[in-house]
Amino acid sequence: MSAKLSETLALVGGVVPQSNNTARNSDVVDFRHAQQVMFVLAVGTTDATVDFKLQAGNATNLSDATDISGKAITQLAATDDNKYAIIHLTRNEMVALGKRYARAVVTCGASGGMVAVIALADGLRYGDAPSFDLAAVAQVVS
Repeated sequence: MSAKLSETLALVGGVVPQSNNTARNSDVVDFRHAQQVMFVLAVGTTDATVDFKLQAGNATNLSDATDISGKAITQLAATDDNKYAIIHLTRNEMVALGKRYARAVVTCGASGGMVAVIALADGLRYGDAPSFDLAAVAQVVS
C-alpha cells in the first residue's frame, strides 16, 4: 500500500480565508526542511483584482524578503470568481537564489475579495510530514 498524502505532505503555511484590500503574507516556509512546496491560492466570489506572488529571504521573519522572479501569477480580474492558482517552488530554486525562507503574498485590489492560501511541502527531511504541519492543523482524518 502506498503512503497517504496526509503522511507525505505537510501543511506548512497559509493565509486563512479573508476579505481585505491589503497584502497578506503566508507563514514562512523553511526550505532547509522541504524539497518542494506548492502554494495554492483559492479565490471565492470577488469584486476585486487579486495578485499572488512568492518572496524569499534569509531572515527567519523574512524582514529581508524580495520578490522571486517568475513566481507570480497574472493578475486575476474582479470577475474571476471561484478560481485557483498554483505556484510551485523547489529547494534547488531557493539554493540558486541563495535564500532559505519563502512565503506567499496575496493582495486584493479592493475590499470584497475572499481569498485563502495553503502551502503544501513534500520531500521533508528530519522527520515525517505530520511533524511539520502548522499548529493550526486541528485534525487529520486518514
